[in-house]
Amino acid sequence: MTAFWILSVLLALLAVSFLFYPLLRLRKLNGKWSVAGLTTAAVIVPAAFFLYSITSSWNSSEITPGGPGTESSLPPVAEMVANLAERLKNNSDDVEGWRLLGQSYMALGNYPEARSAFREAWARTPVADDELKLALGEAEVLSNQESLSSSEVGSLFEEVLELQPMNPRALWYGGLVALATEREGLARQRWTDLLTLSPPEEVARVIREQFSDLNNPALKLAQGSTNDGAVITLNISLDETLSGDNLNPESALFIFAQAPEGGPPLAVIRESITAVPGTFFLSDQDAMIPGRSLADFEVLKIVARLSIAGQPIQQPGDLYGELQYERGQQPSPVELMINQVAD
Repeated sequence: MTAFWILSVLLALLAVSFLFYPLLRLRKLNGKWSVAGLTTAAVIVPAAFFLYSITSSWNSSEITPGGPGTESSLPPVAEMVANLAERLKNNSDDVEGWRLLGQSYMALGNYPEARSAFREAWARTPVADDELKLALGEAEVLSNQESLSSSEVGSLFEEVLELQPMNPRALWYGGLVALATEREGLARQRWTDLLTLSPPEEVARVIREQFSDLNNPALKLAQGSTNDGAVITLNISLDETLSGDNLNPESALFIFAQAPEGGPPLAVIRESITAVPGTFFLSDQDAMIPGRSLADFEVLKIVARLSIAGQPIQQPGDLYGELQYERGQQPSPVELMINQVAD
């Protein structure tokens, strides 16, 4: 039964976390949070447990020592949580107790209290493990969506990803943090990595929907690229005659826009190599030089490069393709094939 409740809590929290991407997108469009959406996110977990309690046909007496027909010896969940909280008042150094209390509050949908409990555990832990970092970060985000832009909260997920680059929870929340801090390429990369873990189809479908929103040029314009021609739509593919045998998990796709005469890139996108082939939107949201817009140039040099080492500086063996983009003169999207090997 314990395993059932643990799985239920994890699935419920996963469902809640998936609500935050559309809420975050609405905030970026409208400049404020959706009250209805935040309310739904806050009540979905306790509502789910309440509905289960009144509709389930499971009889706890079937597994109690007394057998069928006996009273369940389990007290209500809320009572158990209250008893644990009361016990910790007199035994505040019980780190595992604080962690359990935080997990219990998360299950009940009481995220602020969960955050407080995890902070108590954090204060009493000399070296926090990855699970505590994830738990605290998750509680912070679910308690206050604005914390997605906080460097303190973001660093919790970053630290986990440094040691566990394919941790599913860290990839999901790390993607949300990247999106909140206007690093769409990083969000795409992390959610692409999450897809490689073969999540349940429902989860994969949600991630693909987020990719669809990230690829929406209207959304990019609404987020700040308001100059005509400031969004360049690119269909990037890899020539089938080229060998990608040297590519590895550290490899990355870079897309650059440069002035025709050269110089530093005006805009850069970094993506996972698994994003190729795919459609990309290069815009002022990806600008590298403040005050310079892609719309300021009638002609741009566009380069797409698969970097073996994952570095922005070209190295021998990298695969690349390039073209001259003339604003208003080429059909949309622009086809760009990676068909050359760097010397």
